Amino acid sequence: MKKILFLSLSIFLSVTIISCSKKDSSSSSDSSNNCTIDTSITSGTNNMSDISVRSLSGTSSLRENASFVSKDSISQYQVDNYLLFDPFNDNGTYTSNTSKIPIGRDFADLTTRPVTLGNKFTIETLIYSDQRGGQANYYQRIIGGGPSLGKLGNPPHYDGKQSGPYIYTTGYGSGLMYGFGTGTLNLSEKVENVIASQKWYHVATTFDGNTFKLFVDGLEVKSSTSFEGETPVQAPVEYLGADFLGKMDEVRIWKVARTQSEIQSTMSQNLTGTETGLVAYYPMDLTEDYKLTDLSINQNHAILKGAEIVPKFFSDSCNKPDGSLNCPYPTISNAFEDARPGDHIYIRKGRYSEVLKKWDGDTAFKTKDNSTALIIFEAYPNEEVIIDGSVPVNAKWETYNHNGHCIFKSILDFNSISKEAKAPVDSNYQNSLCSVEFGLQSAHELDTTCTNINKRDIWHLWVNGRHMMPAYPINVKNPVDGTIGNPSNPEPGSIFSEEFPVAYGRRDDNNSLGALKDLDHPEEWAFDPSNSTLYYYPTSNYIPNSTNVRIRVKDRFLLSWNQDKLVFRKIHFFGGSLGFQSSDNITFEDCKFSFSHMYTSFASNHTIRNCVFEHVAGLRYRGISLGLGGGDRPGLLLDNVLFRNINRHKSGGGTFSEGPNNVWRYVTKENDVGGGGWPGYRSLVEYIRFENLHANCDCSGIQRNSSNTFFSTTRYSWIINAPHLNGVRFDSKCGGQNGDIHHVVSLGNHRGFRIKGDYHDLYHLTAYNNATLDVSVPSYKYCGLDRLGPQQLGNRNSNLKNSIAENSCQNCENVPADNDSTDNNSIDNASHYYSRGIWWGRMLSPLGFEPGKNWTTPYVLPRVFHAVTPKELENPWLRNRAWSKEKRIAKYGVDPFKNEIQNYDFRPRKGSDLIDTGVVVEGINDGQDKDLNHLPLYPGQNRKFVGNAPDVGAYEYGDLVYWIPGFRYPYPSVPIPNNKALDIPMEYSLVWNYPYKINYDNVTATVTVNGPGVNRTETFNYPNNVHFQTFEPGGTYNWSVKVDNISGGNWSFSVEDRIYPLNDRSVDITDNQTLIHYQINTLEVSKNNIAFLRFDIPTSITNSHTIKLNLVPQNVVSLTGGIAVHKYDRLGWGEKMDNNNIGTIDHTLGTQVATLSSLVADTAISLDLSSVINSTGEQSLALRAIEPTDNVSFYSREKLYCCDYKNSYTVDYAPQKDVWPSISFQ
Repeated sequence: MKKILFLSLSIFLSVTIISCSKKDSSSSSDSSNNCTIDTSITSGTNNMSDISVRSLSGTSSLRENASFVSKDSISQYQVDNYLLFDPFNDNGTYTSNTSKIPIGRDFADLTTRPVTLGNKFTIETLIYSDQRGGQANYYQRIIGGGPSLGKLGNPPHYDGKQSGPYIYTTGYGSGLMYGFGTGTLNLSEKVENVIASQKWYHVATTFDGNTFKLFVDGLEVKSSTSFEGETPVQAPVEYLGADFLGKMDEVRIWKVARTQSEIQSTMSQNLTGTETGLVAYYPMDLTEDYKLTDLSINQNHAILKGAEIVPKFFSDSCNKPDGSLNCPYPTISNAFEDARPGDHIYIRKGRYSEVLKKWDGDTAFKTKDNSTALIIFEAYPNEEVIIDGSVPVNAKWETYNHNGHCIFKSILDFNSISKEAKAPVDSNYQNSLCSVEFGLQSAHELDTTCTNINKRDIWHLWVNGRHMMPAYPINVKNPVDGTIGNPSNPEPGSIFSEEFPVAYGRRDDNNSLGALKDLDHPEEWAFDPSNSTLYYYPTSNYIPNSTNVRIRVKDRFLLSWNQDKLVFRKIHFFGGSLGFQSSDNITFEDCKFSFSHMYTSFASNHTIRNCVFEHVAGLRYRGISLGLGGGDRPGLLLDNVLFRNINRHKSGGGTFSEGPNNVWRYVTKENDVGGGGWPGYRSLVEYIRFENLHANCDCSGIQRNSSNTFFSTTRYSWIINAPHLNGVRFDSKCGGQNGDIHHVVSLGNHRGFRIKGDYHDLYHLTAYNNATLDVSVPSYKYCGLDRLGPQQLGNRNSNLKNSIAENSCQNCENVPADNDSTDNNSIDNASHYYSRGIWWGRMLSPLGFEPGKNWTTPYVLPRVFHAVTPKELENPWLRNRAWSKEKRIAKYGVDPFKNEIQNYDFRPRKGSDLIDTGVVVEGINDGQDKDLNHLPLYPGQNRKFVGNAPDVGAYEYGDLVYWIPGFRYPYPSVPIPNNKALDIPMEYSLVWNYPYKINYDNVTATVTVNGPGVNRTETFNYPNNVHFQTFEPGGTYNWSVKVDNISGGNWSFSVEDRIYPLNDRSVDITDNQTLIHYQINTLEVSKNNIAFLRFDIPTSITNSHTIKLNLVPQNVVSLTGGIAVHKYDRLGWGEKMDNNNIGTIDHTLGTQVATLSSLVADTAISLDLSSVINSTGEQSLALRAIEPTDNVSFYSREKLYCCDYKNSYTVDYAPQKDVWPSISFQ
């Protein structure tokens, strides 16, 4: 009933925002503990990314006939409370006994001082039945009955003999049944369809010892004398609800039989609680300790178990909020409850500490609304809206000396916290914490572990907006600050360090969280549930006070069950989780998720577009399985999503989207302590960037098991630096079929590509710097097309072409094959690999293995183990560049790199034999838009090759498009070369990534480049993003990119003052055979051996430059006549297996231009060729021994800082560029 109370802002909605409050009087360093806070300890200020919701979203105009939510309007309303019963428990998890049928589990426990009724009684209540429920909810108890979950939903004749008076709904909430047990009988009456509409009804039953009557809205509906002379069993009335789904108000229990007129006279009024015969009265108010108030003299205040007190708002001018400008919704929950298909609700600025719940109760007995209209919740244009799962803590803090550490402590008022949280919270923690942010359970386990309970723990703590960490057994820096390390160089003292435990258990385990015994490090907190005391180790710039502390005590704050077509736009979800059960067509656009996670099950057609997840446990999407009709239904679309600093323990996990037809596009995961992702059956994964995955588990960046492999596509993606994971893996006992992978880079992982099964198409893969296997297409774990037969050879019908495998290429020789050969390959079958466009580094090592030996390390000779892929690439990511500087120096004696800036240019370098040595694959590299497993994203996505043939590897030299995977920021980003990069080649092409757009029609980019000799502005049409430019030697350049007049910032780089040979090779001119491009680190010059060097002089070189040839002798065996330097006029020669191979072409030398004598090993020489090289473009030189006895070796451009590779599987690229042949310019 309406209780004319003005709402206190601190009761129902928290208006406390995370602010930068100064220390107030509630903070003191003068407590009796005599300790002083160490003001020298400070901490960071930015634990959130600079990507705001506002920056993600563009401008928009208001839609006509929209509704509005404004928390500022709350002061214009009065409030009347009711009790809500829904399918969600206190933690927001689902209470269904199956995946699809909702069952009420909420109730109010009256057992403290329950009422036992005699043979005269009246029971009254207001109810609003949701007219929903599963089969087990045909009977829903309103009053009476027991809470035994095993009997919930059962009609009273199953247990009613021992039941006191009760009232149930029947027919899924449309009818009523009432009665009582006598100890030997269960007596009841039933009336069908008496409350068949979704509205409030007043229901009353009376019994005077002879006649049992039912009244609905004051009208007599049924009168029966069947109960004449009976007396209810002396069992108390102990529960409100239990499996009821709906709302309840004004519960009144009388020990007298009231007449119809008496009922009518008070059913629309409040009672005082002192009325004669009234033994229980619940007007749905709360006591100070968050119990349901009994205003009767009995004072039997009820304990809420899942049931929730919810305010109804009204005013003199607004019967109820309707979302209009005059009567806006004061809470999102109000709008959430009223929303219907077609509604567009704008939310005004503010922090909304609410729990949003919406459900439709679709079952076999109910039909969903077939409308295609959406329900849209959107932040008001240019205003920040935060849906917040945390609550403020108004507490007094005092200093406390804890084991020599001066910290703060506060005794928390959990009654006040319960009111803020709108759910009962006490200080008795659960043994099974329901917080995946702590890494204790994966998201799918929450529903089984977090049952209908009301004992909570503190899961998160914020002080002045900064997230603090629970006390760990070992000391680490605050995880919210991210890391400056990576999996190849874990940051000491962080959760990424090797010393950090893999996983933590529950509080009663040795590896605990938030235990006071471990509180000894700044920004840690601990909680003692025995005395409700929160402890916090402060830093000087984060001192707690009565207004700047927030905690999280609840799990989910947005829940949907069987509710379709919801859209959320431009909203920041903070400090809570989101759950969707059997809810289809859910969309999040331009949203941010902080300290939150999402779990979805039995769903289809979800979209998360242009969103950021950070400091979260991740995402789990469970679609509808194939067997339940999910094969033809859309799955999860991840479209431009950033996952950053997620998970906290190296125990696996990752992003899951189980079920069919999922699409991941423009997704980045970085600095993740968990694994990668499981995209599901017939899924499309494109433009994915997974980098710096720290997990140590039997998992992968992209993992597809068995049937999830079928008809899947993985394309245009990077998986980089996950040293304990597979990059891409098709796995399980019986591998799947028909998976497409093309244009994918997998580097620095445990394995690059691990592909089991058969009938896969694998094209344009780049794999190097992986610990064991680069490309593996084994024949085992395959059971035939039906996956039911015995084991047979797999991958005999797969295709592998145009791919790079630096170290190992397991079974590559037999893909495809029609024989029973083993998975081992011959390193001498070069023509076979070239015919398929496979660049295998082991094959290109002239010293590889002794003939007939296998791949085990005892047979590896003490020399270069394999050719090194980065030598053939322009400026790629390098594993050893991810190491610490100290590790590089320890391994090489020096640091080969001037700085640690990684670059991501995986194009073949000019002169590489990767160029034009691939094969044409229809629909992949010939420019045709073929419908393979998935259609192209846009016309021409699979671009036609440049030149005479496709290149080998994931990228094409000279293309106007350089695809960059991952999250697309709201501005141009990912400059290549990276900002402040050093030693960029003089001829280089600048690359950038476009900002995210749903539609790229008519999108253009304006590129401006400034520096010595360059002042240029060019316009590019999407998707073109390659700006070709020649630079002056040694120059520093600045450049920028604008799209829609939004700049990505100013970037800079410096240019080398020299060039290196496109090719250099020593040739025995008497042999006349095609040479394989072995990466030989010396150039022998002797009687029959001439060293050839091919350069390309940039167009920026003029007659004013001094041009010098620089060489370093490696070994001077004999030198009497000298070394002649000749011009070599043959153009276009190289080391490919074609007609221009340096081993077979004419070796006639040109003019001798210089003689080298008095050479000393490892002593550089420079030769001025300014008068010899007088034009730009290709210039070749040759080094010839003048006397037959002359024998000198020079270092080649293949020379690396070398180590003992005898016991190593991989060779890292550590270029010793100071001894490479070069031409310098001054």
